[in-house]
Amino acid sequence: MQTVLIDFKRINCAKKTAKTLSTELKVKTEFQKDGQNFIASIAGEGGSEWIAEQILKAVNCGFDEKTALKLLSDEFFLDFVDLNASLWGKKKAIERYSARIIGSQGKVRKTLEELTGARISVSEESVAIIGDFDEIDAAKEAIHRILEGRTHETVYAFLERLKQKREAKRLGARL
Repeated sequence: MQTVLIDFKRINCAKKTAKTLSTELKVKTEFQKDGQNFIASIAGEGGSEWIAEQILKAVNCGFDEKTALKLLSDEFFLDFVDLNASLWGKKKAIERYSARIIGSQGKVRKTLEELTGARISVSEESVAIIGDFDEIDAAKEAIHRILEGRTHETVYAFLERLKQKREAKRLGARL
């Protein structure tokens, strides 16, 4: 049995996703109130439980159901950058760098998603990323560079070069 802590703000999406998971993965999910939050208990086959746990974690991090369900595919993964650990638990720094990753009206986050192909969600103390291995790797590297204080333009230029290399490698493999 797997358990996931679900924020009360995300419970409706989590319950809706759990219904989908019951048919897709043959798992049963029960929700119990725990203070202001909920605990989702997932029961089923070992691998199915783990996948359902990953999907509910993604929903809890702010991804919509459609994006989270990409984790049903063997090609997609969920990974995190822990801002609390990266910034030594300094609340002001976490707020400042979260804002740098999101950008004005979400512009930086959207640009990072476009350049990496990954989906990104920024929460209070972490950045969640859904994508294939290369997409996650590129997104994590970009986020770490932002946390190091690099300018957005420098990070975008790095991602453009990386994207060109991946595209050339993909085209080279086809020839």
